[in-house]
Amino acid sequence: MVCVIINAAPALLLKKGTAIDLQERPFTGTPLQAAIAADDIAPNKNSTGTVEIILKKLKEFDSEHYHAIFKEQVRELYEKSLRVYIGMQEKEIARLCKLGGELPDNDPQQTGINKKMRQAQVNLHAYAEALRSDDLNMLFETHKKAQADNAFDFKPYVDAILAINLRNTEQKAQLDDVMTLINAKTEEETKAVITRTGVAPRESEDCRNKPFNELTLVQKLNRFREKLAEQLQREIIFNPHHILTGLKANADVWFALPDRQDPNNDKRSVIFSQLCGFAQRLASEPVKQDIRQGTCYLTGEDEAGDYHLTGKNAIRRTRQSGFNTTGPNFSHVENSLVDVSVSSLVDGIGYKFGGSTSQPERCSYWGCGLWEFKIYVEQKQQAFRTYYAAGAVDSQLPSSMKSFRCC
Repeated sequence: MVCVIINAAPALLLKKGTAIDLQERPFTGTPLQAAIAADDIAPNKNSTGTVEIILKKLKEFDSEHYHAIFKEQVRELYEKSLRVYIGMQEKEIARLCKLGGELPDNDPQQTGINKKMRQAQVNLHAYAEALRSDDLNMLFETHKKAQADNAFDFKPYVDAILAINLRNTEQKAQLDDVMTLINAKTEEETKAVITRTGVAPRESEDCRNKPFNELTLVQKLNRFREKLAEQLQREIIFNPHHILTGLKANADVWFALPDRQDPNNDKRSVIFSQLCGFAQRLASEPVKQDIRQGTCYLTGEDEAGDYHLTGKNAIRRTRQSGFNTTGPNFSHVENSLVDVSVSSLVDGIGYKFGGSTSQPERCSYWGCGLWEFKIYVEQKQQAFRTYYAAGAVDSQLPSSMKSFRCC
């Protein structure tokens, strides 16, 4: 569709428009800016993203000035996005000031509050310097750091899940409610659990003013979904650090949590399915489509067929509709029913992401493991660096573009 529109009216490459994505986030900008904001960049040299398509068409449209146009649109987008993170850091400083002012001067928490405040002030200074600079690479790298600085804080929710006492009947029942949701096999079963437990993408009004420690596990997860969605609504360019932070928490728990505290992997399953899964559910559509295919497949394999992250033999995007996952004994299951589709009630709010709950770590590697996703992000960032480098747009497009035809 992008190709058809651009071929019919190439001047649209220079025009701004407004659209709303599948997560109901509005965006105003040029086609190139929209593609960058959605992170629709080829994850390897054998693939093609919308950014690469638009770059090629931009060169055909104005071969003399296309690189200057590209850099101008990139700068405008990244400056606008970086200002959003400036606003977030200013709000964080105000929050910390208020929190510190409510505590006695000798309260042990003051040390941590002061440390966070100093870091936020350092961040603000760095962001402002990047906005004043004419160096596009400095702007890009500072923006990348700003996204990491403002990654969503999963810790309170992970800690709440880990704190569940399996010997406490009430707490165990709360965990069982979420596991019933995760294990539901049909839409009818899922609806029944939602109705009974109050699972929702937002917290209810009667819970909104309750302290966190007074909420049930279902209510805490409702708050998590609302807070994460609110942060993503404010951001302009897709921020992969929300997913990376969640996957890092998942990996840390998997390796550190004693089996006696989670004998059936229920806590691990909730962290992976409900926290990591929802972060991936809210990703931009191109990123979700790559997760469906399996990020390990998009970053490379060796001659024996074992997947690692060199990117040399990475496969093309196929845009398949279901996630790859693992079956018994790590067998490969393609196009499984595990998905983050917006159309399905069962998996449409991140409830079913993660595959078999008995294998949360295994499924994380096939669906979107920390290591694979980290390299996936880094490869796309490196590709984009080559595009904005002076004179590089012409020579650094992926090899897939050599034979690509925009029809």
